[in-house]
Amino acid sequence: MVKHKTADTPPSRRLPNAYVRPFFEKLAATIEEPVTELNFASDFELLIAVILSAQATDVSVNIATNQLYPIANTPEAIWALGE
Repeated sequence: MVKHKTADTPPSRRLPNAYVRPFFEKLAATIEEPVTELNFASDFELLIAVILSAQATDVSVNIATNQLYPIANTPEAIWALGE
């Protein structure tokens, strides 16, 4: 039986600061060309896709951004959309 996290689940332990840089250096040495399933054409589009993917699947983010990017793919255009 899988137990889902609840308020009683202890928080995850934080990686000590001294281990952060070596961790990312090891990743960089191991993964020469990182890939993603997110669709994007610019750094800003990637940022938006990553933000959205924190709350949704990559597939659903791609569906949403395929409609979003043609009308708003810059910070100014996103801002102009309003709430």
